[in-house]
Amino acid sequence: MFIRKILTIMPLIGLINASMSQTIPNGLSFKLGYGLANFHNQAIWNYSDESAKDGQLALASIGYTKNFEKFNLTTELFTFIGPSDSGNYSTYNTVYRTKNIWGVSLNPEFKLNGESIGYLKLGYAFAKSQQADDYGSVDYGSTQGGLYGFGVKLPMSKDIFIGLESFRIGFSRTDRVYSTVWSTYTTNKPNVTFSSVYIGRNF
Repeated sequence: MFIRKILTIMPLIGLINASMSQTIPNGLSFKLGYGLANFHNQAIWNYSDESAKDGQLALASIGYTKNFEKFNLTTELFTFIGPSDSGNYSTYNTVYRTKNIWGVSLNPEFKLNGESIGYLKLGYAFAKSQQADDYGSVDYGSTQGGLYGFGVKLPMSKDIFIGLESFRIGFSRTDRVYSTVWSTYTTNKPNVTFSSVYIGRNF
């Protein structure tokens, strides 16, 4: 589904206009979004256990935009706000959590038809991963991974803009930890796909 969205948006890149300077000003911006997240986990001990869960999350970010002649470049620092449950497994009421997700991204922006702006979102994110069930919990510790996605935004005035974006974070496999619950070593590999609408303000 995520790849299909990217393939759908790519033909719009051919509609790029020449100048961005009159649309998005240089400087700081703040963005608040709300959308749907798909969490996925792949835990491995004596066997492989995969789980997934959909949820709703908010995302807050602060960015800085620099104008160039034919495009803009925005750097963003973001964090997720909301529930951290990232998958359930029926055995022993197992629940996975991918929490404390934050990251940075570099967004090259290009003007499309009218005042709309299309951009790619490339970056790196960090999180913590955990498993809990009827018998205890396993803390997998920190993980990190690359992110990629795209978005479209529309300036409503000099200071206010709205938009939508979708991106995926593929976290690395966590270090092996010893589970007293399962009496064996276990690792986990989470990932998150997030699609949202947002409103932002330039400063």
